[in-house]
Amino acid sequence: MSDDLLNRNELISVQQQVALVRQECLANEVPFSILHQLDELDTVLERSLEEIEGDPVLTAQVSLYPLGQELLSPVIHEALNDIEKHGLEVVTGAMSTLIAGAESSLWKALKSAFQVAAKHGKTVMIITVSNACPSPFQHDDISW
Repeated sequence: MSDDLLNRNELISVQQQVALVRQECLANEVPFSILHQLDELDTVLERSLEEIEGDPVLTAQVSLYPLGQELLSPVIHEALNDIEKHGLEVVTGAMSTLIAGAESSLWKALKSAFQVAAKHGKTVMIITVSNACPSPFQHDDISW
């Protein structure tokens, strides 16, 4: 395994741990200053990943609509679980999900998630992609 790949995997692991800490902090209403420090750490990790991968970071807002199915949630959750396997930042909302990460990983994750949902039947996926939006975990003046 090359040093870059090892570093990339370690960085992604740390990013995932930071995301879990952030979720715990949000659930327990910790001071904003702690969230801000987590944001700064996440920014450093994101930049380090960009340097290793040479891959720009994209943010996408995704909505998935399984059609003609009795239960929608199982299909949506299966697709979300598939996205999370790609090492991306994921913020799930009531009507859409924000994902962010390296361009190549993001597109692979979107394709894979659509295929996971489509195996259950007809599916609509609406995606907005940006290379100019902040990470979904940056909380400066944004509330998710």
